[in-house]
Amino acid sequence: TNPTSVNYLIGDETVFIGMPNTGNVKIQLPDATTMPGRIYFIKKGLSNPSHDVLIFTSNSQTIDGESVWLLQTVSLPSTITVLQSVILISDGSNWFTFSAF
Repeated sequence: TNPTSVNYLIGDETVFIGMPNTGNVKIQLPDATTMPGRIYFIKKGLSNPSHDVLIFTSNSQTIDGESVWLLQTVSLPSTITVLQSVILISDGSNWFTFSAF
C-alpha cells in the first residue's frame, strides 16, 4: 500500500518514535524482499488521542496480513494511558509483528 503522502520512509535505523502532535504520522517500511531478517521497533511517542502513527508497507506487502498497521493512544482504567508500540520483522517477503502493544 502506498499512501498519498508519507511523512517518513524508514531506512537503516532500527528504532522509530512517531510524534503525531499536529496530525497523523505516516511511515512506510522498505521492501521486505530487500530486508530479510530486518527488525524495527516503532512506537507512538506522543499522547494525542486525535492523531495516530500509521505504518504502511511497500509493493502490496503486508504486516500480519494487513496493508496498514495503526499505533494509537489507549486509555485504560485508573487514568492510565498507553502509547502503542510494535516490533516488526521481515521474513523476506512480508512483515510480521513479533510483539505489539
